[in-house]
Amino acid sequence: FDKCIEVYNKWNKKNSQTLENIKFKYELSFAKESHIYTDYEKISLSDVQNFEESVLLQKVITGSNDTPVGQFIKLLESSDWVKQGLGYLNNTKNTCPFFFFFISDELQSNIRTYFDDEYEKDCQKLNKFILNYRLHFDELIDKLSSIVENKIPILDFSLFQSKVESLTNLVKLNKDILCQKEKSPSNKVEIDSVIDLVKDINGIIDSFNSKIKENNNTSKPKNLNGFL
Repeated sequence: FDKCIEVYNKWNKKNSQTLENIKFKYELSFAKESHIYTDYEKISLSDVQNFEESVLLQKVITGSNDTPVGQFIKLLESSDWVKQGLGYLNNTKNTCPFFFFFISDELQSNIRTYFDDEYEKDCQKLNKFILNYRLHFDELIDKLSSIVENKIPILDFSLFQSKVESLTNLVKLNKDILCQKEKSPSNKVEIDSVIDLVKDINGIIDSFNSKIKENNNTSKPKNLNGFL
């Protein structure tokens, strides 16, 4: 009895663990099927920010204004419309696909000159950016969906799954916006930010990794040492 009192007096109550925590660790350690799990990788915020802060989204991509035709197109703000029309000329035998009047070779040449090398380079940059956005977020969502599909039994995935669904829907909307920019490069666009959602998902991943670490540390020993 005296020994018990002595141990009790030396017991550091501040660092002691709750009964529920001890039971949780015990069940993990002595479960018939205890497992060691791998941590989840968090999402790179910088990659997401680079997409959302791209100057290409707000850039007005048009042709050269150095010719009378270019100045006229600029006045009408019809750069995208004219560019689309050029694509139809080969099938309309030099007839305007919109107003059905004849377009001479000289006028066609002047119009094509309007869409100069700088215009083509800007369009290429834009198209590459949009492609990279799609690939990046397709890969990211596939990775997050795989986490949901291969749930770890010790974790609650309900909130995580909800956030992933919200991210998926928001990215889909952004893809539609970028598709419009791709068709009409002279227009300025803004995509909806997914930063807050990504931060929320990263926060959940942090909590998952903490529980995984606790599980892995507890699953290794097969005795009561270190429980109290």
